[in-house]
Amino acid sequence: MITKKAIVILGVALTFGSPCLAGDTTKLTGVQLKVCAVAFAEFSKAEQKADIHNYTVEILESSESYEVVFAPNHPVGESTVRGGETKFGKEIHYVISKKTFKITRTFFGR
Repeated sequence: MITKKAIVILGVALTFGSPCLAGDTTKLTGVQLKVCAVAFAEFSKAEQKADIHNYTVEILESSESYEVVFAPNHPVGESTVRGGETKFGKEIHYVISKKTFKITRTFFGR
């Protein structure tokens, strides 16, 4: 279950950990923040050694669900490998129901 504390922590990380204070803006709706918080809570448990600072997060929306993708950054000077994994960690996808806000599917990049 996602807690208010997790949502606040994610919101603060997105606000102060992003370049928006330097003039760029990243906007999320409340629902997008909620699905990110749900996915981030699971990501934190599953990928305990991964540092979120080395990831890019993408939100996709379909009629029934959201998909939150945690893609590891590509290290400079290293060749691209198949499978969505770099020295920073694995690419992982969480599909979240629009009705229940629960994760219905998890899969890794290929």
